[in-house]
Amino acid sequence: MRRGLGGRDVVRLCLVVLLLFVFACGETVVYHNLTEKDANEIVVALYNAGIEAVKKAEKLQNEVVWSVAVDKKYIQEARRILLEQNLPRKEEPGLCGIYKEKQIVPTPDEQKARFLCGVKGDIVNALKSIPEVADVSVVVNMPTPEEFAKDTEKRPTASVVVKVVPPPSGESVINESKIQQFVANAVEKLNPRDVSVVISYVSSPLQKKSVIGLGPTGTGVSTSNTPNSASGEMVKVMGINVSKESSARLKIYLAVFVFILIFLAGAMILNVIRTSKVRREIEALYSGSSGQLIGGSGEDRPRLEAGGEEKR
Repeated sequence: MRRGLGGRDVVRLCLVVLLLFVFACGETVVYHNLTEKDANEIVVALYNAGIEAVKKAEKLQNEVVWSVAVDKKYIQEARRILLEQNLPRKEEPGLCGIYKEKQIVPTPDEQKARFLCGVKGDIVNALKSIPEVADVSVVVNMPTPEEFAKDTEKRPTASVVVKVVPPPSGESVINESKIQQFVANAVEKLNPRDVSVVISYVSSPLQKKSVIGLGPTGTGVSTSNTPNSASGEMVKVMGINVSKESSARLKIYLAVFVFILIFLAGAMILNVIRTSKVRREIEALYSGSSGQLIGGSGEDRPRLEAGGEEKR
């Protein structure tokens, strides 16, 4: 008699099919061991280039690190973009990093470094409070006063790099002279002319999204040459907004998943039918054998001849 699929066989079959489905829809990790800030920068850079990327959290020695993964067919393009944009950016330790840990007896250099880090932090926090400012980097240099004064005394200097997102109106309140004056007021004996300022203007994320949305109507222009940036049109698949090119891939994944569910459901129904059939056969055999044991056969019983005596 042929035995049907057992419960363990169905579970194993489900695991095998799910593993095949996962590998078919697999992604490749572009970068490991990232901070969350670096992972966000990489995801945004790839998105602007037309490549969808996801960041994943990983636990490494009681510390949470991040990785970024993309579709397998875009892995080489993603690596090229990261190399061109020098991502993730490696930051060299400054005074605040070198003197991060406090010493029991601080040296004069350590005290001065901590003071400069405090001044730098105040300037950065104040400039970041302006809505148009996206990022700020400040370097302050304050010479140590000499015991014997000289005619040419060294003056403090500062350098500021500001990343600005211009408002929709196009009129920014941030300019070089205002930053020079602000930093000079924050540092003692600092002349505004000794403050070097570099202002970098970046496009607003909202403006970039609107341009991508207008591309298919013919009013927008796409300047990216990456493989996934040919169309920014969004379509709905089962109530989910996805890009037009990704919708085909999503439909294939959903079709495979539905086929797997139907196959597993059919296997389970077939297993139940076979189990019920085997159970009925066993019950029929058991009831037949029980009747023979209780009643016996008619040939084995003693017969009575005419006259009522038993024939021996």
